[in-house]
Amino acid sequence: MRTTKVRRCALLGALALILAYYLIARKGAEYHAETPSEKPVDKTENEFKVIQILQKAQLRELFQAWYFSPSESFKSGPLNDDFTLSELRRGQRAVHVHDSQSYSFTKYEFDARFTIATYIRHLRQKTGDNKVPFNWYDWKDLGSTLNPLMFSEIGAGPSCGDLFVEDPVERFDEQSATQWEGLPKASSEGYSISRFCISSRNSPLSFDLLEIQPRCTPEALALQSASFLFSRRISPIALNFMIMDGTVLKLDVVRAEYGFSLADSPLLQEYFSNHTYTEIVFDPVTEHNELAKSFASNNSRGPREYLTAVPSEKFDFDLDAKIKELRSREGQSTNELNYLANLEYVQTHQRAGGKEYKYFHETSELSNTPDRFQNHMDVRFFSGLITNKWRRLRILNSLTRCWHLFAESQNYTSWLAHDSLYAYLYTGSQFPWSTTQVVQMPVNDLHLLAQYFNQSLIIESPLEGNGRFFIDVQPFIASRNHEDDLNNVDARFIDVDSGLYIDILGVGYSANTLENRRLKSQYERKLAGAVSLAAGNKEIGIISERSGKNFLITDLLPLRLSKYHGLPVNVPCHTLTIVKDENSVFSSLYGSKQLLQKHRLMPALGTWIENNKLKDLLGTRRAPKAHELTAGELRGMLQKFTIEYGQHEELLYWINSQDQFNFRLKELAIESSDMNRQEKLFALERLQTLSNKLHTSFRDPFLTDKRARKWDSSAAKLDTAIGSSNYSKRIIQEILAQVADNFISKKRQQRKKQIYLSQEADNVAVATTRSANLYFLREEEDEVLPNEPLVFKSDFAASSSSN
Repeated sequence: MRTTKVRRCALLGALALILAYYLIARKGAEYHAETPSEKPVDKTENEFKVIQILQKAQLRELFQAWYFSPSESFKSGPLNDDFTLSELRRGQRAVHVHDSQSYSFTKYEFDARFTIATYIRHLRQKTGDNKVPFNWYDWKDLGSTLNPLMFSEIGAGPSCGDLFVEDPVERFDEQSATQWEGLPKASSEGYSISRFCISSRNSPLSFDLLEIQPRCTPEALALQSASFLFSRRISPIALNFMIMDGTVLKLDVVRAEYGFSLADSPLLQEYFSNHTYTEIVFDPVTEHNELAKSFASNNSRGPREYLTAVPSEKFDFDLDAKIKELRSREGQSTNELNYLANLEYVQTHQRAGGKEYKYFHETSELSNTPDRFQNHMDVRFFSGLITNKWRRLRILNSLTRCWHLFAESQNYTSWLAHDSLYAYLYTGSQFPWSTTQVVQMPVNDLHLLAQYFNQSLIIESPLEGNGRFFIDVQPFIASRNHEDDLNNVDARFIDVDSGLYIDILGVGYSANTLENRRLKSQYERKLAGAVSLAAGNKEIGIISERSGKNFLITDLLPLRLSKYHGLPVNVPCHTLTIVKDENSVFSSLYGSKQLLQKHRLMPALGTWIENNKLKDLLGTRRAPKAHELTAGELRGMLQKFTIEYGQHEELLYWINSQDQFNFRLKELAIESSDMNRQEKLFALERLQTLSNKLHTSFRDPFLTDKRARKWDSSAAKLDTAIGSSNYSKRIIQEILAQVADNFISKKRQQRKKQIYLSQEADNVAVATTRSANLYFLREEEDEVLPNEPLVFKSDFAASSSSN
């Protein structure tokens, strides 16, 4: 009995410590409502119950604040996750470097909000066109990999021989072993290690990484990539900060020496000046909003036109004329000088008949990877395997949203292509098995991107997230004829945290032969009689990617406005025709045949779900008919999902995708209606205008990852304190069950309402009501299913009724 009381007292002591961390700053009355009524029980037992209830309320709010919308008390209580000066100072350490001048490098624990807020504050206060220092250490989390390798003592850190081995099968020699023997190593593959790495007394790492050897394990590549960036092998020419009204503000960069990190730079001291807060908080949103006030009056950007007619000259590029034009200019920027140098290099290269070298290097040569998703990251920014599906999708969502906002801000024309266009066709969002995103743009806009933004860092608007993306354009873009598969991708928009990217493909006139079967059957004879292949392609209007893939310009243009991941984007006029050239597409949007990559499209949720998971939730026979579910069946499926799977990220993705999928259904209903072409265009344009921006399916990847780690830690502590390994899991299940019930209730309410775009009973209202029949659930099994329009039968713009 005494032992039990001792254990209980110890448990209460642990709970008291946890309460000090968890309790939210609320009025006492808010908690009294959840406190059990008084009754004659043992005081210790009553205290235990009260603490347990308080902890449960605390954890519920923590979960809801991080995965839904934060409550008012979130930012004012102990759960506040702002990055403060105290946190910065807590992780700081000085590393003395013994070079000729002897300096100290300040290392710290990375947080993107610290860097972004500090630089935006500088934008607010700066005068003149001064350059800012740049160190990759401040813009990407290199410290988690490299901080343990930095020492003040000479020879204490690892050497190049600890990162590379010349003979991978060389036997381990115990006498030559060092404390760094456990570091992941890459083979130099017969080359001298000095090709990849050299010793350096100037670096806090005591070595410089000169080149990455990507044929290694993921762990070895992550170490190489971090060291490569820290060794300043590449640096952006400029930092471009996106303001939510469409403005992009540029800061030119001067590459920082090793001795400077943001933790002890003049920019940080500038941030401290005139700071009125007791605790300094690094908040990019606040800094952004203050900065945006200065540019609110400059935003003259009106609504986008529904149809975009791209001039044909944008698909043509004259290398010699462009070089002549640039040489005649004065006062060119660093970007323009680099662009000119690349053009001159390609011009000389072509005249000499030289072969191209491969510019972009992906992680396709990694060893011991668990799946194909690890093959599509840039080796320079690789930070490790991304085995969490939802983390990958969050990053790709952030990438695509930022790219389209950036392209629009600069009036660059781009549109969805290949897998991104294919995925858009169904739901208006990427496939959940996506490995990358793809856009196309006219070659002239591609060259503008290279001329003004190549090797630049794009910083996402803090109202969108904390993303940092590197624009990289390969040097051979002036050559459009397909010769090999080394440089099919013209440019990339790269997430610096992970190495995931968007492929940017230029399209233009070229001398490429026809590869498209449809175009080949139509135009092969006509091309055979042309003076030259290049002249024939231009006369017919055939444009190509650098890979040789062909498109008919009238299938692309005029571009139409739609929405992808909640944002306005351009899609080809004849989207379905282009998608069918590359993929098998069934005419029916829903049904048992819609099975791609072992995923089934489920209209009741508006997303693709793994077929095996559907079989488990609905049964083998019912899974192929998931498009026929009643409201009761869907509710039972979601309840089973929350109990057996408890995957909050997937359920939240289903729910957060509703706005986008509902919009896409309305588009499809209009496209498959009996209206003529002009009526459809008018209806689709009105739909765009009335819908504006839609809710995004994912939240900021950086903060989500950070909060997920804190959630896991908090949940583990609570489970330990309560004495149950499943306590936090049950809380999640309760929350998800409530979310699922609210979702079903909302869909039932929607069913009872008339869906319309205007108050007039016109064709638009009829078409969108038709989409509601597809989108909303049946109540009973004997309720007749609506006639499903064959929305993928033909492109609406090419229909026989158009006039």
